[in-house]
Amino acid sequence: MADERNQHICDLDCAMFELGRYFVNQWLSQESELTSKQLILLRTLYENGRCTVTDLANALRLSSSATTIALNKMVKSGYINRIRDENDRRVVWVELSEAGLEGVQSAIEKRRIVLQKAMRSLTSEQIQVMVQTLRQMNSNLENF
Repeated sequence: MADERNQHICDLDCAMFELGRYFVNQWLSQESELTSKQLILLRTLYENGRCTVTDLANALRLSSSATTIALNKMVKSGYINRIRDENDRRVVWVELSEAGLEGVQSAIEKRRIVLQKAMRSLTSEQIQVMVQTLRQMNSNLENF
């Protein structure tokens, strides 16, 4: 039983790797100026809204210094705005610029098109089970 479970986990790992590689290649072929890590950062800001570098680093599970380096590049590229807090000048907020918002919305739309292609032969029930399973896996990792 344990051997069968381990084999299923290995099969899942391979399938997730291939699917992930496909998605990254699709996004990057259409979003040549953004890396996959930059897209993740933009998507996180899109979902969370304006936040501090520390909050963003925590959401990305990165160090503040690594997040700052990534942000510096994206500020230069015009995807991110940095704003000093009016009440506490030590606090710096980051938010999507107009270009960042357009970029992330475009990437989301392209991702959904790829998902629709990938799931075209699945029933609504199969998709629902997949969503529930992935959410449970994510919850397991958050509590790990």
